[in-house]
Amino acid sequence: MGASYIDKDGLVKIDPSLCIGCKYCMTACPYGMRWLEPVLGLPEKCMGEECQTRIKQGLQPVCVTVCPAGARAFGDLDDPKSEINKRLKSGRVIKLLEYKGTKPKFFVVVGR
Repeated sequence: MGASYIDKDGLVKIDPSLCIGCKYCMTACPYGMRWLEPVLGLPEKCMGEECQTRIKQGLQPVCVTVCPAGARAFGDLDDPKSEINKRLKSGRVIKLLEYKGTKPKFFVVVGR
């Protein structure tokens, strides 16, 4: 296993103790959602520690909370009653960059 891995909940995470600081994951990320954390100089990514803590507390990730248009949703894809599943059923959906073979769990509702 490398520093980047998929946890039991299906979230991609980074284990900083295994990171060698090569920054290859930043270049390889098809979503362009990795950046260098300024203090430690290690790669960070969306769904970092702050959002993971929020989710454990039953809160939404920061991006969902602050989106002024209410365009974002996060939830359990296995729960048919979850907000995310309601939105996915409400319109035409595409998976972000699915053609890259990354098996994304990031959906865009493009119509109703």
